[in-house]
Amino acid sequence: MAVKQPPRTASIVVPRNAAVARSRTPALVGVLLAVAAYAGLCAALWRTSGRGSDAFVMVPQAITDAQAPDWLPAAEVARVNDLASAVQGRSILDPTLADDLAACYAESPWVSHTLHIRRAYPDRLEVALAIRRPIAVVDRASGPPIVLDRAAVRLPASAAPDGLPRLEGVATPPPAIGEPWAGGRAADGLRVLARYGTLADRVEGFERFEARKVLVGEWSRQDARPVVEIRTAAGFPIVWGIDLPGGEASVSEPSAEQKLAMLAEALPRIGGETRKIAYASVRQHSGVVVKFDGGSPVECPAGGSADAGTRRVSRAGGSSPQAAVAWMEPR
Repeated sequence: MAVKQPPRTASIVVPRNAAVARSRTPALVGVLLAVAAYAGLCAALWRTSGRGSDAFVMVPQAITDAQAPDWLPAAEVARVNDLASAVQGRSILDPTLADDLAACYAESPWVSHTLHIRRAYPDRLEVALAIRRPIAVVDRASGPPIVLDRAAVRLPASAAPDGLPRLEGVATPPPAIGEPWAGGRAADGLRVLARYGTLADRVEGFERFEARKVLVGEWSRQDARPVVEIRTAAGFPIVWGIDLPGGEASVSEPSAEQKLAMLAEALPRIGGETRKIAYASVRQHSGVVVKFDGGSPVECPAGGSADAGTRRVSRAGGSSPQAAVAWMEPR
């Protein structure tokens, strides 16, 4: 049935640091939810002020720029909004409305999934969406860079903000927009990048060590995974090694959480070094190994002394071998 009166609209500003923010006006409800590396984007579908069945006819209400996450360009917000127009004129009582609306939003490469579609008594639906966040780019010889989220799903080129890390070593052809990069190498590199980024909350002055590039390199035959390396803003690489999807330890390497714990302990000490570092490695169970230019890499064995020419500078958790750090003196 046709809508008899145009809906009233009201814009709200969602606090950036709020887990859940709600408008007190009946015209629009906005919600911003944090979900892992995603942000929740919420639109409200509401009734007109007419009586009878018109009271439950759905009118998509636009998502404002204030509600959208910072990384979603205004033009893309508009495209997400347009998807909801397919339900215009449908009744809130329609049992297939929620599924159809979720399918509409799924057509956007930005929408990872629908968090919820809820009936808001008496006459509204709240729709919360998980929005993909760009995390890295792959440069090409010609054309715009390929923008990827943490699941290696390709996003529109308009999503490339300045300063995103570069991903290298992915040899398979790029996917279509909205599809994940096949082959697993991109997923491994981006998973390591996402894990490494969590150190920003654990290491003071982490800006010095932010990832500038992620290289998916040689294949580890023992673990049947590629070796991942992080090039830091400080100019030296961190050899992360292989990374399993669940973060568990591999046949030859520590778990992802053990590697993060080692780096959380070691990076502040590395930051105080004046000598040029060739690389750091967290592939070994004995701890972090740091090599200076002119030296050779040395492991710091658990419970024992460092090899000649090295000095142990950090050890977290008492006798725990997972945080030992060995520096190789230049020769």
